Amino acid sequence: MSSLEQRPFGRTGEHVTAISLGGVGLPRVSFADGVATCLSAFNYGVLDRGVRRQLLPTAGERGVAVLLGGIFRQGRLVAIRPEWLQTPPSWPDWMTPEMQSRVGRLAALQQESGLSLTTLTLRYLVADRSIATILVEAATPAEIEESVAAVQAGPLAADLHQAVEALGLP
Repeated sequence: MSSLEQRPFGRTGEHVTAISLGGVGLPRVSFADGVATCLSAFNYGVLDRGVRRQLLPTAGERGVAVLLGGIFRQGRLVAIRPEWLQTPPSWPDWMTPEMQSRVGRLAALQQESGLSLTTLTLRYLVADRSIATILVEAATPAEIEESVAAVQAGPLAADLHQAVEALGLP
């Protein structure tokens, strides 16, 4: 049993520790105190797979639930703006030439699928059973409803999932 205070986890009937961790330093952190959850933001989505290298395996080994956040890159990946494909925004930490190429391929895949980018992203991520929950960025009730409907629809078809998988940076 954890030495940390346990608190109710919403209406789930479950409990989590009073603190959780951010994912950057997880593999170097001791879990002797029983931390139960870890938030990883901006490291896993339709274009990123960073958490697969260390975070997900380490969390799985230690029984730590992983929560994802920032899956839409602070709204940047809710809808792809066509001008980004011609002139990338000045986000040097994110919109590198490699990422710009992947955004272009994602735009084509999203259009071909007929799904919104929100739905495509959530249905891609919900297939990964090593993720405990996904924190959704939403500004309106309609965006929340779309996210819930996407998750209720379940994972993408295998061929579409594989096409999204091929877009990701390792």
